[in-house]
Amino acid sequence: MAQVRFTRHLSRYFPDLAEREEVNGETVAEIIAALDKRHPGLAAYIVDEGGTLRKHVNIFLGQELIHDRHN
Repeated sequence: MAQVRFTRHLSRYFPDLAEREEVNGETVAEIIAALDKRHPGLAAYIVDEGGTLRKHVNIFLGQELIHDRHN
């Protein structure tokens, strides 16, 4: 299970979004899909039409920033 953390300003667009969410998924794509199912529209905030992470999104695995920006 992945733990995903969000900035508080997203609550303006997604009122039910917690600062920390736990979601099942083995890949970043699966995690984003699960989050989008829970919070419709969230995936469009995270990735662009081509599935690439948007520039304002940072993903960490533990303490390590993921540099591959393709979903």
